[in-house]
Amino acid sequence: MTDADAWRKWFAGIEVLDSAFSVAEVSFADGSRLLFRHSVGVRTAELAAPGEAMELLGTIERFRLNAKHLDVSFKDGSSWEARFRS
Repeated sequence: MTDADAWRKWFAGIEVLDSAFSVAEVSFADGSRLLFRHSVGVRTAELAAPGEAMELLGTIERFRLNAKHLDVSFKDGSSWEARFRS
């Protein structure tokens, strides 16, 4: 199973928290959450609520968050994307 497969298995939802699309929270099936921030000079992914998210956080290599999508690349070379607008 790839890191992206594990992410898809646990993924429950995503909520963009600001109108600039610079902060988003991803929730997982066990109630755990990750908070993503991406703006000029800031790019962080951090644990918002413990659980499986703690394991998944350690698999992230990099991510991009903007009005188009949240795009996550994992250390094993796999990736996952949630599109916001077409």
